[in-house]
Parts: sequence; structure tokens; C-alpha cells
Amino acid sequence: MGHRFTNKRPVINSKSIMTKMKTNFILYLLFFCLLASSTPLAAQGYLDIDTKHRCIFQGNEMDEDLYTFSTTVEVMDKLVARILEYGGGLKQNFVIRQTSVANVSAVVDGEKRYLLWSQDYIAKASTLEAFASVAHEVGHLVNKHTLEAENSKKESAEADLFMGFVLAKAQERKYSKIDVIAYFKSNTKASCCSKDSSDRLGNILKGFEKGDNHITVKNFGPWDTDENLKRFLDADFPFPPPQCHTSHEIPYRAFPNCNNLGQVAEKISTVLSEKNYPNRFMSVPNGFAIVTQMEQYNKDGSILYGSNRWTEMPPHESFSLSWDYFKTLIYPRKGQLRLFVFIVTNQNYNSVDKRVTKGEAVAWLGQAVNRLPMQVAAETFNSNYSVSALVYEFEVPESNHQAKQSCPTLFQAKDHLNLSGMLNQLSN
Repeated sequence: MGHRFTNKRPVINSKSIMTKMKTNFILYLLFFCLLASSTPLAAQGYLDIDTKHRCIFQGNEMDEDLYTFSTTVEVMDKLVARILEYGGGLKQNFVIRQTSVANVSAVVDGEKRYLLWSQDYIAKASTLEAFASVAHEVGHLVNKHTLEAENSKKESAEADLFMGFVLAKAQERKYSKIDVIAYFKSNTKASCCSKDSSDRLGNILKGFEKGDNHITVKNFGPWDTDENLKRFLDADFPFPPPQCHTSHEIPYRAFPNCNNLGQVAEKISTVLSEKNYPNRFMSVPNGFAIVTQMEQYNKDGSILYGSNRWTEMPPHESFSLSWDYFKTLIYPRKGQLRLFVFIVTNQNYNSVDKRVTKGEAVAWLGQAVNRLPMQVAAETFNSNYSVSALVYEFEVPESNHQAKQSCPTLFQAKDHLNLSGMLNQLSN
């Protein structure tokens, strides 16, 4: 029998095909979801930076391969903005990246700077820990640190100073100096840029005290934007002042035309300069101090004019044939030394029990700066401020010429000002 041919075609079940296509699509979708969960490349992007120069807030190790998330987290942006504001309106000179780091890290890659952070770490950290960790790393970045190993100790200290400063300046903070001490004493985790925990706490507290005590000023950039202001803050006069000084309060009415601290400083400096006193500026809480060079003065308290004024040894008598002249060549004379310190502040203070040596007092002028920073000078001067003249006296004995602080002083501060010819000019 021959074959029978027919024109009928096989029946295609379209419903069955659609069902199979949907099933395959779901399987493929599940496969890609599983793939995305097993590799960071689908949900994250590879962060291609050199992390050799870095500081990690906690720990020493960092993964060689880092991945960055494309999502924007406003919490970190706002936190960084507040830190920069508390630092004095500093400009952001770095890129913020949410990455797969363990906590928070600063990285310098050539000319680029990065703040890397973990969302998981920040979410679990306390308010203090989150603020401190970010502030420390921001401190490295705004200070333009190299983050090289040989500079780690110095740069870590500066970052900790910055951290302490902004912790104190944070207006919304719910933690105190005690909280800061408690946290860093309990937090013993090592950092790649800070090995000594005791030194670290000391630097943090030093920055905290500067931030807590210093006046609020605009454009305050102690570590980056105003190097002169940084030097001024570093030149801090011992406060409260060492004991055994004599002091005189210059009344507020003596500064009728002074609307800001700069004008007060100018008046005092002008009077000192007219009497040929070298003078420079140091910082005190909520104000400034003006210190003069140590001078030798006459027995009656008046200025010892001439070449011997700025020496620290009693002068000989002018040459003559008198016995008094020859006696001074054989028997050394006693001498008196003094220096003036003018303190302008709106903070109450007394003196501490510790005395000051002649060497320490002489060093104040060398530590001081030559001008008052504009940010401080612009602060409004009002009746809440006191202007006090402190005088430190030292006596040079005949026996060994080893100067010792006069305690009590031979003259009152008002007498020193009067006998040196400055009282009337300062009081009017």
C-alpha cells in the first residue's frame, strides 16, 4: 500500500507554550537574584582606589577589594556638614563613599581624598561613637594629611585634636567631657593611625577643652583655613594664671570707644609700645592675653632706661672714682625683674597654687604671636569682659644671681603701672 498524504498540520497548543515561557522566565529571574546575592558586582560597584595611605578609626586591616553602593544616604552628608560647620565653616575637600569597609576610614589616593564609611557600623554605633569616628577621619582630610606611616603620630594627634574640638562645639550634643573620657577609656580597639591610647585621650581632651572654652567665631578654621588662628590657639597662656602675681582691674569705662576685642587690644598695645615694651598675644578662654618682655626696673619701681633694661643681670654703676663704683665690681648687686600680662576675658578666674619660674615667664613672649587673629578681634566687647593687669616680679640676689619669684610682690600692680607711666593712659 502506498502512503497516504494529508494536508493537516500538527495542532500547536499556544497556552502550553506560554506557560513554559513564564516558567523559564521565573527560573531565569530566580537565577539572577541568586547571582546578585552571591556577588557584589550586581548590587554594588567596584571602588577602584589605592588604599595604601589610609587611617581606619578602629582596626588595622582593610579588604583589598572595596565595593561602593550607589544609594545616597543623607544621614552621612548631614553629619559631615555639621562637623565641617563646627570646625569653622571648613570646605569639604574630599569625596564621601559608602563602602564595604569595617567602620570609617580616610584614604588619600594621589590628589584625591576619600571618606569611606559603613552604613551598618554607623547604624549600630552610639551617637558619640558615630560622631567621633567621622570627626577623626574628617580631621585627617581637612588637615590635608598624607596618611603616610612616618607621619602617623603627628597626624593622628592633629586629627584627635580636631575630633575633640568639634565634639565640644557640637551644639546638639548630649554628651559631656565625662562621656568622652568614659568612651575612649572603654574603647580599647587599636587604630592604624593611633597606637597609644593614653596619648590619644590626652589629645582629644586638649581639643575638647579648646572647643569648650573658646569663644564662638565665624569662619573658625583652626586646623586649615586660618593658620594664624591655629598658632594663636596653640600659644595658650597658663590659665588660671600662676600664683604670686599682683593684679589691677582696669575699669570697663576706660574703654568707651572700644566696640570689639581688637580695639581693646590696640589700646593696650599702643600704651605698651609708647613705653617701649615689646608685647605679643596669647590665647585664654573666651579672650586673649598680652604679654611683655621681662625687664629690669629701678628700686623705686620706675623704668630702668638704657641698655641694662632688657638684661637679666643687675648693672654696674657708671664709671667713677667713688668707692661705690669699685664696690659694685667686687660685691654683686641685687636686681629686680618684672613682666606685665594683660588678660581680657569674660570668664571668671582666680590663680592656681603653682608658681612660675623666671625661665617659664621669659618663654611666654617667645610662644606668643605678633597679632590678634581677625576672628577674635571682631568679637563684641561689653561689660561682661574684664581687663586685668597682672605683674610678675623676680628678685636677683647678690649671692648667686639665680632669680626667684617675689612672693609676695614688692609693689602692687597699680603702683607698677603708675611708676612705669602707663596707668593714666590705660585708665582714661
